Amino acid sequence: MITHRSLHGCVLNSNALALAGITIETPELPGTMIDRDVSKGGEPNGFLAEMVGYLREHIMPPISGRELKSGIKLATNNILRQGLNLASGRYLC
Repeated sequence: MITHRSLHGCVLNSNALALAGITIETPELPGTMIDRDVSKGGEPNGFLAEMVGYLREHIMPPISGRELKSGIKLATNNILRQGLNLASGRYLC
């Protein structure tokens, strides 16, 4: 799942949609939106609005501190391999 920093939208690949149980028959929860591909009969295309909290609370398993540390290390190494070695700005945490 890739989440927009506003937490109002996210994108899931087809495997994540399947794991979340989101199919062509899945109704939208009140206040949410499942973007659908009209050319494929309304099949979800992976963009979801206002569903990040639901997915994190009800679908995604919690991650351990060890998994978080491993993920941060993996992401950092990947960023460094791409040549990024400095980041600054008021929106960075």
